[in-house]
Amino acid sequence: MIIERAEELAKDDDAMRAFRELQELHKMWKEELGPVDKEHREAIWERFKAATKAINEKKQLYFKEIDKIYEKNLEKKEEIIAAIEAIASEKTNSHGLWQKKIKEIEALRENFFNAGKVPIKVNEATWAKFKEAVRNFNRKKNAFYKELKKEQYDNLQKKRELVKIAEDNKDSEDFDATTPLMKKIQSDWKKIGHVPRKDSDKIWKQFKTACNFYFDRLHAKRNEANKEFIEAFKKKQELLDTLKNIEFSDDKNKDLEKIKAHVNTWKNLGRVPNDKRFIEGKFNKTVDALFSKLKIDKMKLK
Repeated sequence: MIIERAEELAKDDDAMRAFRELQELHKMWKEELGPVDKEHREAIWERFKAATKAINEKKQLYFKEIDKIYEKNLEKKEEIIAAIEAIASEKTNSHGLWQKKIKEIEALRENFFNAGKVPIKVNEATWAKFKEAVRNFNRKKNAFYKELKKEQYDNLQKKRELVKIAEDNKDSEDFDATTPLMKKIQSDWKKIGHVPRKDSDKIWKQFKTACNFYFDRLHAKRNEANKEFIEAFKKKQELLDTLKNIEFSDDKNKDLEKIKAHVNTWKNLGRVPNDKRFIEGKFNKTVDALFSKLKIDKMKLK
């Protein structure tokens, strides 16, 4: 029965399972079985030896195939290590690119762990080389984010200074002086880089609120002024019509005083909208015509 089982194992495709069971059969052969008849002893032993040889040859062939697989695994792992080293050596200066690299390294690490075993003689060295490649990448990554954190904190301080300027000037009544300043700090804000994410929304809202408050006041002031300018234009139109239809008496001095009064009224009416300033030219022509009609030098108006 031992010989028959050994011959069955010689045909088994699982070389290692066959080899392990063969060891048990050899133990039984030596320790548990009694003597065999002399006439059958040699033939039985030759059959058992042949089965043993076949199983051992399969085992050796199995280990040769395993060695080939381990060598291929080693090649894969060395390629992965080289890829990690190459990524770590690239110069990277942006958060976006670092995030892309981190994902690439994570994928390579996963591939390394799934690549399988390598020859035992190089196992520790390969593992050490892999760990050092990953550590080198992480050192560079950590250095970048440490510097980025410092840069973002510096940017936060700069933006806080601009917030203070905006809040200090949002109630200013000196619009001519303050408006260029407020526009400048808005431009400066855009030139400053990112701040820590946890502070980003808060500080932007502070700055935006102060700037909006000021410019809302400025626009309200301008709207009010525009109303005044339009009203002044309407009154100047009416005064211009009055001047065009003025009637002179026989008293030049009296007529001159009348013109002077109208000129003073015109001056006191104030500014008109920029697109209505043509009315000033009409006024000057009308006054010139009146002086010509009176035959009086315009300098007497001074």
